[in-house]
Amino acid sequence: MSTTLKPQLRRTLLRGGISAAAVVMPMLTPTPVLAQAQDYPKERITVVVPFGPGGGPDRVMRIVAQKLFESFKQPVVIDYKPGATGLIGTAAVQRATPDGYTLLFNGNSTMVVAPMLRNPPPFDALKDFAPVTMVLRYPMMLTVPAKHPAKTVQEFVAAAKAGSALNYASPGIGSVGQLATEVFARRAGISMTHVPYKGLGDAQGAVLAGDVQLFLDGPLSAAELLRGGKIKALAVTGDKRVPAFPNIPSLAETGYPGVDSQVWVGFFAPKGTPEDIVQKLSNEISRIVRSDEVREIISQGGLAEAIGGTPQEMAQVIANETPGFARLVKELNLKVE
Repeated sequence: MSTTLKPQLRRTLLRGGISAAAVVMPMLTPTPVLAQAQDYPKERITVVVPFGPGGGPDRVMRIVAQKLFESFKQPVVIDYKPGATGLIGTAAVQRATPDGYTLLFNGNSTMVVAPMLRNPPPFDALKDFAPVTMVLRYPMMLTVPAKHPAKTVQEFVAAAKAGSALNYASPGIGSVGQLATEVFARRAGISMTHVPYKGLGDAQGAVLAGDVQLFLDGPLSAAELLRGGKIKALAVTGDKRVPAFPNIPSLAETGYPGVDSQVWVGFFAPKGTPEDIVQKLSNEISRIVRSDEVREIISQGGLAEAIGGTPQEMAQVIANETPGFARLVKELNLKVE
């Protein structure tokens, strides 16, 4: 599924519409780069998204894409290629010509964790791709159906230990949400059955319907459901509360420290893309993400953190978190045949 950016009001973006807005504006003076990037881009840029449309990160990506259109004065096409926990779309970019005209918008569930579940791994995030820049990062919320009797993490754990059958959802096997849920279950001494879904929307639907009792969702995608009273959030991973929901405690506060997994998403290019083009993209996307307008849209009162930064900084984040995820995958004996 492809989406070409067309002019629309910003509220359409925030409501999760398929097309993002694009308004021609003067291009800002770019950071000086090498000769190869001086004429880039000359044609449309395709951004491959390896999950379905909708959800907080996707809406933010389309806003960033709109701003790239405004800066580069070239069309930006969004190509949704969901499936296989993000691996189908990711593989398409891995095989793409490394010229800066095909980019990947992806996160740590697919880029870092998913390859660890397969033998041999289908790719390496640092060896087979060129990190461009990170866009946003957020913790996760322990969400339960609105009619679930538990009002606190302690009540949820007590019910589980009393013998209640528990199923938990994830948007796919090996997602960061699955790993964080399993760590929480171990710390709490409870047993839950994993029910993997084909994406965020399906997992959220399972919570809404009461088909599962727990889903670690992101604040950006859960906010509207929480405010509408359609689901409840018992805690936030990590040791800090989400500013937009100050009444929801952190897991550390509830007696379960160390469950601090965070989700991030950002842009990648195929390995071999000229460094000056990667740097030009990184400079411009970082400028967009860190602008007051987009930072406010990303944060939405403290739901997520706008990041930006250099390719080297993004690569360092990947290198730093890989050993911890690898240890969890091994301890949990997670694998996909």
